[in-house]
Amino acid sequence: MIQHTKRQTPYEQRISELHEKLASPQAFIRELRVPAELLPAITTGRTELIALATPRALTAEECRALYALIGALIDTNAALRDHATAVADGARYIADSMGGVIANARRLEALADWREPLPDPVIP
Repeated sequence: MIQHTKRQTPYEQRISELHEKLASPQAFIRELRVPAELLPAITTGRTELIALATPRALTAEECRALYALIGALIDTNAALRDHATAVADGARYIADSMGGVIANARRLEALADWREPLPDPVIP
């Protein structure tokens, strides 16, 4: 039996790589230490609660924890940006493909009706 391997398009390859990297929303979960006064905001996801924290001098350990938190936010933001770009590219790919399918169907319809096909519409 001969097996054929399908070559992935660059888009399909990118989706596969992103899926391996971000298989689920849980891929973003990390255990981090944060100053106690930030816990209400972080555990509830309500950024307005950060305003309740009183600014103060940090210990070196707390400072390292905040640096780790900022690093996690940067990584998460980059991953979400990659994910959103891949979804937008996929939608664009589908829309472009559909445009080609519709244009070909219109050409076929014109041929069946013995008339000249309409020019392809310009899609921005």
